[in-house]
Amino acid sequence: MFSVNQSKDDDKDTDSVIDRMERKTETLKQLVSVLSEQGLVLSVKVFADWLIANPYIIDTCAQSSQSLWSRLSVFLNHLPEETQINNEDICESCEAISIVNSAIQYNDWHQTVPLTEDYALYKLPSLQQAHQHLEYNHSESAMLSKKDEALVRGTFLRQFGYHLANLTSSVLVYDQEKCLFLVSSQVTLNPDKPPAEDEKASLATWAETQMKMAEEETRRNQLMKDMAQLRLQSEVKQLEGSLEPKNQSNLSPYLVPDTRVLTHHLNIIKQFAACARFIIIIPRVGKLNAEYIIRDE
Repeated sequence: MFSVNQSKDDDKDTDSVIDRMERKTETLKQLVSVLSEQGLVLSVKVFADWLIANPYIIDTCAQSSQSLWSRLSVFLNHLPEETQINNEDICESCEAISIVNSAIQYNDWHQTVPLTEDYALYKLPSLQQAHQHLEYNHSESAMLSKKDEALVRGTFLRQFGYHLANLTSSVLVYDQEKCLFLVSSQVTLNPDKPPAEDEKASLATWAETQMKMAEEETRRNQLMKDMAQLRLQSEVKQLEGSLEPKNQSNLSPYLVPDTRVLTHHLNIIKQFAACARFIIIIPRVGKLNAEYIIRDE
């Protein structure tokens, strides 16, 4: 009788484990589906590429951009781990499994198969260093489905998180025991206290803390921007008041030259500046385009 009851209990435990595994797999599939349909993740990947190509920006903004690192850590913690997706239940192709497995095996893994955003920004000067390992004639890229691309993209972003954790600036810290990305400032404040015993509770607790810190810094940054904007508006009003009155009173005091004027008629711009009749506004995009044109010529 005892053996029969024990057998039933074992069967229940086995069924319970199977149910949990099936629910976990289904949750992963739903997450991958969301990631494959969310176009903003492509922008995050491009941003990560740009930071990899410009590491000095990370060092410069390590302490002043805590809200950015907090949001990034929360985002990375929601991405599926590499060991969870390197199977046929999640990946739709052997090529995707091979890419994820290589990321698990090699510490110096580099993305070689280009994704949609990589093709769109092919040979962009500011991303050439980040794209140096991409093989644009790679046959595997044509075999990746939309969901597989999302998995490879998520793998790259987690590798980017590991990269940040290994930098001397230490903007992020990776807790291997909890499999969590944490902001280094939070770990410094409380280095010996684990987030929580349960992994789900740990993730929720730390995500909430990070978001609160990010919101607080966002409020401070917005206050500084508002103060700077008020100061700029005051300076503009002073400039408008200092303009000499002319007969052409119906003309706008603002002059916005385009790229062609900046490159071929700079002397005219100087004359307008000398007459103190206009406030000359040069857009940043116009300046950059003029620099490209001058460089090409």
